[in-house]
Amino acid sequence: TEESIPIKSYQLVTDELVMEALKNDKGQEAELLSWKIKPFTKKGDNFSSIVVSIEVRYRKNGTETEDTFVAKINPLRPMSPITEAMEESYAREPIILSSIIGGMNQHLENLRLDKIRTPKLFSKNLEKGKEVIVTENLRTQGFKMHDRKVGLDFNHSILVVNEIGRLHASSVLFEEELYPKTLLETFPEFKRSFLDPNHYSFEMFRDYFRGDAEDAKNFLLKAGPKYEKCVKWLSKHSQEMVDFYIEVFSSKKPFDVLVHADCYTNNLLFKYNEDNIPVDVRLVDLQLSVKATPVADLLYFLYSSISGDFRSQNMKTLITAYYESFCNVFRRAGKKPPFTYMINPLRPPSPLRDVMEQSYTREPVILSSIIGGMNKQLANLKLKNIRTPKVLSRNSEKRKEVLISENLRNQGFKMHDRKIGLDLNHSLLVVNEIGRFHASSILFEEELYPKTLLETFPDFKVKQEREGV
Repeated sequence: TEESIPIKSYQLVTDELVMEALKNDKGQEAELLSWKIKPFTKKGDNFSSIVVSIEVRYRKNGTETEDTFVAKINPLRPMSPITEAMEESYAREPIILSSIIGGMNQHLENLRLDKIRTPKLFSKNLEKGKEVIVTENLRTQGFKMHDRKVGLDFNHSILVVNEIGRLHASSVLFEEELYPKTLLETFPEFKRSFLDPNHYSFEMFRDYFRGDAEDAKNFLLKAGPKYEKCVKWLSKHSQEMVDFYIEVFSSKKPFDVLVHADCYTNNLLFKYNEDNIPVDVRLVDLQLSVKATPVADLLYFLYSSISGDFRSQNMKTLITAYYESFCNVFRRAGKKPPFTYMINPLRPPSPLRDVMEQSYTREPVILSSIIGGMNKQLANLKLKNIRTPKVLSRNSEKRKEVLISENLRNQGFKMHDRKIGLDLNHSLLVVNEIGRFHASSILFEEELYPKTLLETFPDFKVKQEREGV
């Protein structure tokens, strides 16, 4: 309705802000012709600020064009401790997006890695009580929010944990560059004072967290007796909930990274291919971001955005994927990760386990060293490489084996129904590739002569003893 339109907040968006956003996005030669504001969210989307789209019409190189931006605007609520806390967060987000993540992105670019997947910031007003930030409109690029009432599946989740890993790792590299100063000493606006126990608003937040615990307890009471243990725990600790939150979202070296701090479905946008498979992600709403243990983001995401059954089946896989993404940034930088995580499934000792762990070591040697040599032979003949997945990273240390390869699904590859025999078209592709595979292996081993593949690559050996296996 007309009465629900927050006119006062809309007036915080000025010609100057829109012009700055346009020029930062389109170039200094872009000429703003007109602009208007339209609501961007709907009731129940659970945003703390007013979020609108800014539709602009502009001229560049003699051509008139339209585009849209997204603006987050101070809702101008009556002054209170909660209002003051929220206004602090409005000022924090542009510092995080531009100065801090901007510095992290420079490290990633130097390592020839993608930038952190957050919205581009085009303009901002940080004057107290008039806060506005203007960013790119990710909707127009095909990004959208997943239904927050439905748990994310594996394809969504793997995108998220991989990006969280890159966020955490690059923040460590950036703060190392700032040494002996810290992020907070370099960027005073990064301070999050409203959860400081000495801040006058702290008791209000204690009440807020206690109320959430009481609501959860009452919900579980209605759900049945199987949640009795949870109800007792919530009853006992409801007064301490804010203390638990502060403890988790606090910095303790070496577990000390920049965390999103509100990493759940509502703050994640996904882009999909024609088969409705998610292929890209954006982390949004970073105004609560702080230095803390990486576990904070992982637990927040894993327990807020995926179902219990899925979590119990895939927790180790997702944490492993996170850690590999985290470590890959450090490997590219030639540095050791600040902490370790045991990835091997650690099955009980058995002959079968020994065989399986040997195979974890053999495959990366085959894919990178052996097939890599075969591919050089093919390249010299101006023929295409052997069609196998690209190895992106690996750890061959015994009992810590991990192999990370490209995701072929994202490139449109999929498995044929194994219950149905392949037809002629499928079969010809396979036998042709097997032929190239066999022939190039002979050429490569001839190059190694007088050594053999096995003598050149000892890890290629299959160390199986017939007895006991």
